[in-house]
Amino acid sequence: KEHTKVRLTQETLKGLKRDTETLKEVRDLRQVDAESKQGNATIKAHAAKERKNARRAIKKITASEIAKDTSAEEREKQWQLEEKARLAGYNISDFDGSHPQPSLLSLVI
Repeated sequence: KEHTKVRLTQETLKGLKRDTETLKEVRDLRQVDAESKQGNATIKAHAAKERKNARRAIKKITASEIAKDTSAEEREKQWQLEEKARLAGYNISDFDGSHPQPSLLSLVI
């Protein structure tokens, strides 16, 4: 099994914070959908329209989070490919001479 590296960047940490906030919001919306009156479990605490709007909001939030996670995974895969290429070293055969590296020797002399 191949171990994958995970970059711990500021963007990753902010993403975790947003994820926890989103989970809290979804939890609250699910409570709106499931909450019933005290003493009578068959009577809901919120109107049908409120519960329906809560379910719709959960679906929208879920869809947007899936899209964000997919794009983040694609960026991470791209970074891993670039990192693998960097770790493989510089390939002199790829250099065509169009962008030569400046020499520090001219500054010393």
